[in-house]
Amino acid sequence: VTNVVAVAMQSTSKLYFFLLSFHLVDMFNLSPALRNVTRAVSSRANTLLQTAVLAFIMMYIYSAIGFVLFAESFSFEEAEIEDGNEMDYNVNAARCDTIWKCFLVTVDMGLRKGDIGGALEDIAWRDIIPGTFVEDCYSPPGLEYMGCLGIGGNDVGDYIFLRIAYTSTFFVFINTILINIIFGVIIDTFGDLRKQNQDMEEEMQQKCFICGLERYKFEINSADGNGFEHHIRNDHNMWNYLYFIVYLFRKDVNEHTGFESFVFEKLHEIDEDGVILKKAAPDVSWFPCNEAMVLQIKDGSENDEKLIKRIDRLNQETTNLASIVSSQMQEVETAIERQHLALMEDDDDDDDDDDDDDDDDDD
Repeated sequence: VTNVVAVAMQSTSKLYFFLLSFHLVDMFNLSPALRNVTRAVSSRANTLLQTAVLAFIMMYIYSAIGFVLFAESFSFEEAEIEDGNEMDYNVNAARCDTIWKCFLVTVDMGLRKGDIGGALEDIAWRDIIPGTFVEDCYSPPGLEYMGCLGIGGNDVGDYIFLRIAYTSTFFVFINTILINIIFGVIIDTFGDLRKQNQDMEEEMQQKCFICGLERYKFEINSADGNGFEHHIRNDHNMWNYLYFIVYLFRKDVNEHTGFESFVFEKLHEIDEDGVILKKAAPDVSWFPCNEAMVLQIKDGSENDEKLIKRIDRLNQETTNLASIVSSQMQEVETAIERQHLALMEDDDDDDDDDDDDDDDDDD
């Protein structure tokens, strides 16, 4: 827009050069450091605006105090010289004729020079030498009750203490506290942005973008200590995932394989008219979050070794248990045989007794 307006205007116009200067603002987009400058101000704009409003309110209060008590003292410029002649009225003098002019002087001198006392007349601090002529002391019009200003006199009264309180409290509340609060907010924002950038760079360098696993897990499981770089270049290359998503979008939906259809439905949806639309919140559950095949293979081999050892231990325990059961079975069989023999002997004895009783009956 500025280019069109500038071309439409003549190059001799001052506004032409003013419009062309806006191109320099593009530096804020080209430099990351300058972008942080704008973010430091814009991200805390609400806090900065409220603090600035409070500062202007405080300066208005001080301008009102100056207008009531020190209106005649707001003249800090020497008489102007024009063409060798001293002008009767100094147009650049900061006269406090109205409350509005007092406010402008307070803002200008208070912020630009950092001292509202610079907008007031100096008060002479002189020692009175005994025997010298002492001029009559005076006070500003309407403030005679406050005493003299100390210009040639020996009584400064309450006026000088009001001046000291006025200028000192302005310096403390406005220049020391409120202005530093604004600077502190901006500096703290810079620190937060720097911390965010450091965390982001650390996460990009120390974690896989696809699975989110830390670098050290791949390094300790690689022979050359370069497992993480190999993983993000070959196993979980983020650009390959992006190419795959674009490939699914450009491919005919009717030609998708089962896996391709599964992933496509996670990212897109088809309306009633058959138009493919991107989901507002794509489902990335098909990403291998916290999973990597290279680590699963390593873990699988370790698990196999543990399983073999466990099976051997179970086999040994089973063998020992079988031997114990076998010995116990032998003992049981021996006991049964003994009991069987004992029963057979008892039966033989009973048969002999029956035979003897039969013989007696025959006799």
